[in-house]
Amino acid sequence: MRKRTVATAAAALTDASAPSAASAADETVSDETSSGMEQDPKHTDGVAADSGIEQPRPKQPPVDRKVTVKINVALVLLTLAAVATRMWRIGTPSKVVFDEVHFRRFASHYIKREFFFDVHPPLGKLLLAVAGLLGNLDPATAFTAIGQDFVEHGDTSYMHMRMLSAMFGIAIVPMVYQCVVELGFSHVAALLAGGFVLLDNAVTLQSRLILLDAQLMFFAMATFLALLKFSNQRVSPFRGAWWFWLVVLGVCLGCCVSVKFVGLFTMALVGVHTVTDLWRYLGEQHTSLVMLLGHFAARVAALILLPIAVYVALFGAHLAMVPNTGPGDPFVSTAFQVHKQPKHTNTQPHRVLSYSQFVSQTQTQAFAASYSMQGDLATTCWEIQTLAIQSHLFLFMRPSLPPFSLPHFCTCVPHCTTNHSTAWCV
Repeated sequence: MRKRTVATAAAALTDASAPSAASAADETVSDETSSGMEQDPKHTDGVAADSGIEQPRPKQPPVDRKVTVKINVALVLLTLAAVATRMWRIGTPSKVVFDEVHFRRFASHYIKREFFFDVHPPLGKLLLAVAGLLGNLDPATAFTAIGQDFVEHGDTSYMHMRMLSAMFGIAIVPMVYQCVVELGFSHVAALLAGGFVLLDNAVTLQSRLILLDAQLMFFAMATFLALLKFSNQRVSPFRGAWWFWLVVLGVCLGCCVSVKFVGLFTMALVGVHTVTDLWRYLGEQHTSLVMLLGHFAARVAALILLPIAVYVALFGAHLAMVPNTGPGDPFVSTAFQVHKQPKHTNTQPHRVLSYSQFVSQTQTQAFAASYSMQGDLATTCWEIQTLAIQSHLFLFMRPSLPPFSLPHFCTCVPHCTTNHSTAWCV
């Protein structure tokens, strides 16, 4: 009896809890459905579209637009120290030092637009001429000897020209720092390398005078830095950064050679690295033939053709700056001189007329005979206003006789040429 009572009570409890559990389950499903509808924007939009009520869009979290700038304190201090060592008392000494006597004179030739000759390419001298022009260089003031005082002659443009060299010398120091970092060394090692260049007496001295060495070192270091930057882009070839540093490398290489021909050693360094890099690409299995040819063509265009174009363009700028005759005329041929202003002949095209005249006397007699010759067969060089009269020897006739005792063949020429048969040219 007792057992039946317990069973009846348990069944009653089960029947009573069943509706509660069902209602709880229904509430759970309803909550999940409502939450799902709230989380699903598509469903919400659909409901809103069906109901015709525009629902407000959820607010987006505010975007943090702060720009973070990282300052390398060591690099900044190193650069400031370079400014101090290169710029401090830049006008001392105020006298012409070493090759300043030449490069200051070259700058004055540019300003006077006179043709001159120098063994070095023109980029460094062009930059010095710009600095002198900004400093109001007086081309009439000539400095012909070491030790002459700039201040005594009233020339202050030497300060601007020295400051140009100093700016190139200043830029060398942080570039050395960055090169060491690009090589994978620590910032401490980079600071040490930059300090060595900062305190180098020779580099400091050459950066304070009107010379080409600071510009040469700058472009050589810029070439090396661009080479390292380009090499570090090896994992992602033919992309924006890869092309950018390749073009910068070619331009710096052309500028380096355009300052001094010693820059060819820098070009040799880049050439060796390029050959090695292409050899590595050739040995990689994932490098296709098309990609290898692309690497080769890109390097030919950027590291050979582009430097040549830069070099030729700078020489073109140099020749455009010196259109007039000047002290450099004796170093070039007369064929080159005829393109300079003012010309020694009129500006009309000249008719070159050749004629033969045997002269068995001296050079003076041959010259006089060529000028006194008249007739229907020929017109004198003076009348047709050619630039030169050239006499050729008939060496095959009497090779044992002195040159001016041999017969001469005289011609009117637009310019003198030099060969084994030329006796004289005036």
